[in-house]
Amino acid sequence: MDLSAEATADSIGKPSFLPEIILSCDGLRQSSLQNAARKKISHGFTLIELLVVIVATSAVSVLLLGITLEKIINELVQRHGWSEMGRGIPVRCFKFNPTVKSSLTFLRKTPWARAKVEDWFIAEL
Repeated sequence: MDLSAEATADSIGKPSFLPEIILSCDGLRQSSLQNAARKKISHGFTLIELLVVIVATSAVSVLLLGITLEKIINELVQRHGWSEMGRGIPVRCFKFNPTVKSSLTFLRKTPWARAKVEDWFIAEL
């Protein structure tokens, strides 16, 4: 495969060059990674540019390996408090009667909010 060639998608829209391990990765970022890959392909990025995006996205998962969402929330609450978290990520579970339990419930069902919380936590490592 020529690494400088532009990436293409096969007939069902799945990027034909992505390793199966990336496409079958578990966790929160799988669908966002695939969507990002499709957008990059449609904009004519080269394979190398796309692989850089994949590696950077996968690095986030490695940084969080073994750290539970509950631990992340507790750490952020300890550092910033609920009011600062509510300003940083404006969701009801941080603003109105915030608890760890309600936050866990919401974040487990809402991938975009969970990604923001995880990104905030990683930025402070």
